[in-house]
Amino acid sequence: VGYEDIPSFKFDVVISGQTIEHVKQPWEWVKSLTRYYRKYICIIAPNTCEEHKYPIDTFRFLPDGIRELFEWAEIKPLEIFANGKDTIGIGTNDNT
Repeated sequence: VGYEDIPSFKFDVVISGQTIEHVKQPWEWVKSLTRYYRKYICIIAPNTCEEHKYPIDTFRFLPDGIRELFEWAEIKPLEIFANGKDTIGIGTNDNT
């Protein structure tokens, strides 16, 4: 099943953990996720300098970076913070 086969707004929550750093165009990827959730999105990204290729390792995000991605994707931020090794962004859309 490809992403295009998933109906729009199928899920209440979309959680992405330790994935965004492997995406070539994370801004486009985050925007694409907005069609799958009805209420909330949570993105968890490492913010350390440790490289871990699977097969590529492209970006690191701090809270300001997640905030900019959310703004670009029209996601309303609820909470964005760093906890040491990870940056966590929790957002919502206007359907909540």
